[in-house]
Amino acid sequence: MKTKYEVELRPPRNALLPIDERYKENRLLTDGVLKAIEEWHELKVQKVYRNLVLVLPDGRLECDVLLRCSTPFGRERWIEIELKDRDLAKVLSQAVERRPLADYMYVVVGELSLPALLDPVVRVYSSLFRNYLIGLFHEDQMLITSRYRQREVEYKEVVD
Repeated sequence: MKTKYEVELRPPRNALLPIDERYKENRLLTDGVLKAIEEWHELKVQKVYRNLVLVLPDGRLECDVLLRCSTPFGRERWIEIELKDRDLAKVLSQAVERRPLADYMYVVVGELSLPALLDPVVRVYSSLFRNYLIGLFHEDQMLITSRYRQREVEYKEVVD
């Protein structure tokens, strides 16, 4: 088993703008996305964390969505979801960087047409999805499923 280190979950400090203006991509996390993940992986979402700052031993990372889930046997599973309207390359870069922090990893892309999304996925990024076990949603339609890979961290919630 990999050595785990503790990660603090902190809310972001940028409270100057209304939430809808700071995090426009939040609309991509729909009930359909959550339901598809729960059904496919046979998990129950216990808590949804949005727009977090993860405090790591070697720095900080921002995270769009982190789900704390449970299996039917009571085991804890963490799923990270990165949200982007159009920039597939950027969201995949974020997903690869954050993959060790979650048991499952998904990206949700919203404003690209389905052909505009699938063409680079098939021609350029297919090995990345396969090697990092990253799942993909187009809006609330699951296109690729994430596969389990044990996370390398333990989470501790911090209330400021």
